[in-house]
Amino acid sequence: MGVVDSPTLNTGVVGAYFVKTQLSEWVPADIARQLPGQHRHIWVRLSNSDNINSSGWQATCRDCLCQCQLTAFPASVAEHGCIDQDGHHFHGTFSATPAAASGACEGSTRCCKCGLCVTGALRAPALAPSAIQALERARQSLHAHHPTQGLRDLLATVSTLYKIARNACSGDARPIRTDSERPRQLLKFDAPCRALLEEGLGFRLRQQTEYHPPSDVAALSRVRDELALLVARVQRRLPEPERLAALQLEYVGEHAARWLGAHAYARRTHLAGLAILSSSGTAADDAYRCLGVPEDAADSVVAWAYRRLVEEDPETGGAEAQRRYDCLATISAARASAADGELPALVDAERDRGLVASAAVRAACGALFGDSQLDVSAVDADTLREVFLARLGDTHKTEARMELAAHLAILACAKRDQALESYAAEIKVSIEAQVGSTEKINTWAQLPIGLTNIGNTCYLNCMLQCLFSILPIREAVLRFGDGVTWNESCVLGRRDSGRLLAEDEVRAALKFVALLRALFEALIDRRVEAWAAMSAGKGASSGGHPLAALGSPLFPVVTPDRELADMLLRTPGSTSGSPSPAAQRSVLQQQDVDECMAQCVSLLDHALPPSVDNSSWIEQLLSGHLELTNISGGGGGEVPVTDTVTETFVNLSLNLPPTKS
Repeated sequence: MGVVDSPTLNTGVVGAYFVKTQLSEWVPADIARQLPGQHRHIWVRLSNSDNINSSGWQATCRDCLCQCQLTAFPASVAEHGCIDQDGHHFHGTFSATPAAASGACEGSTRCCKCGLCVTGALRAPALAPSAIQALERARQSLHAHHPTQGLRDLLATVSTLYKIARNACSGDARPIRTDSERPRQLLKFDAPCRALLEEGLGFRLRQQTEYHPPSDVAALSRVRDELALLVARVQRRLPEPERLAALQLEYVGEHAARWLGAHAYARRTHLAGLAILSSSGTAADDAYRCLGVPEDAADSVVAWAYRRLVEEDPETGGAEAQRRYDCLATISAARASAADGELPALVDAERDRGLVASAAVRAACGALFGDSQLDVSAVDADTLREVFLARLGDTHKTEARMELAAHLAILACAKRDQALESYAAEIKVSIEAQVGSTEKINTWAQLPIGLTNIGNTCYLNCMLQCLFSILPIREAVLRFGDGVTWNESCVLGRRDSGRLLAEDEVRAALKFVALLRALFEALIDRRVEAWAAMSAGKGASSGGHPLAALGSPLFPVVTPDRELADMLLRTPGSTSGSPSPAAQRSVLQQQDVDECMAQCVSLLDHALPPSVDNSSWIEQLLSGHLELTNISGGGGGEVPVTDTVTETFVNLSLNLPPTKS
């Protein structure tokens, strides 16, 4: 299913993917042009409103103010989920162009198993995003030296506009005088404010000093609601005491999933402890999109979705089947699934059906012919044998010979040449017999990706590799950009040892997380590339790195960003400013892994959203508690006095007694 202008049915997606991804990417074309980058809706409502009623589910995007409404029938199916325990599998399309009759973008999707039909209507906001952005820029430019004060001015303007719309809807037809002190102080009547008053609220300027409300105020009710959400959106970036209690946001994306019975799917177990939502930026993004599954879905759900698509299109020779298989293989590799897990087993089973990952075919063509873009279908079997035997004659290492045999088997499978497949199998058995082993080796498990040493910083690379290996931290960092996991709106309120963090400290911490995400993405992408070079996860090695035999150009390494290293090599507690070259050299000589780790934990903690108790899942993962008990007294019949102190530590030094020779 996609956002198009055609009502035809498309490839099916899991119900949770429809709610989490496709619904969030459904944006009217004219609104998308006013927003930077690829916009994703974050569905909210005011906490005192109801988003589920007899007519269905409805919500408004926090950022662009688009309003979405879903209706499902029959209702009993929507309330109790799909008849299949694996959940709904939706097919449908949603248009990005407003319909002439309703003025809203429309679409529908239907579950192919239980028949549940969901129709949707998406209305563009009455307040244009470009007009709101202009007002935000104008208020911030007045206080370039003090961004928080700019937010306060913006909140004052938006709150005043909301009250004006609310009063007009209640019948208050009094004009707003531009020469009165209070309106001038709150609204300022600059060009962005005038645009919202005239184009958004429909007020008309008369006699150059008075704004009169429209005669028909029926349409103002929607503008009033959008302004209320805008007030809630702006004030969430300010400290708690400055917010209006009556206008608070509630995130309702999960409500839609529950209403459609799309929430009860199996999730990856290592994500259960963190409220991590979907994001983008890794090599597997397109694969999840192709199979129509959320990124936090368990391997069993990914496998089920793939099988469901195969049932709907069982042909294995088409381009769509090849694309599906490539996506399955990519997800299996990106997740580092165990060799005996469900996804690798399904990849192998599909290979037995004659499917081969495109990345593996390109790697095989590059290894045998020196051209990864070669069209293998145009090469006859005899030529393949001759080239393979020539390469084999030039290779003496057993590992390299096994790799060549695996490449030949992949190309034979891609050509669907059974005689060539049998020949490749015989060659493989012959080479394995020479080393007396037919053991299959899990290449992925042997593919650690190295980090280039950018100075006397081997301890820094070790620490970064440790962070990358901690799955909750890796997944959270990769989700930087979702607006939920990290404090990307720079809301003040987080504390460090009782001290309120300044805005520049929060921004520096967020920059660190962004750099760390780029490094993690590079490590994942490099591993997927290396996996493809090793024949879709199958390879052989008797020792050392699995790609060492392929030569240094293919040896998988990533170079850390210098700015990322500089942020970690500063004195703990220093998160702003750029050290001089002399200071950098001094830091490199004095820093050690303990201080580096403390700086890393501090930066990650500073980037988290503020909370009432200042809780931090970073500390829960990377710190421990040491209990020290001091017992004094007890002599002469006295009762001993016990004093216990609990300390939190990030690193713990242990004094090991010398061993006796």
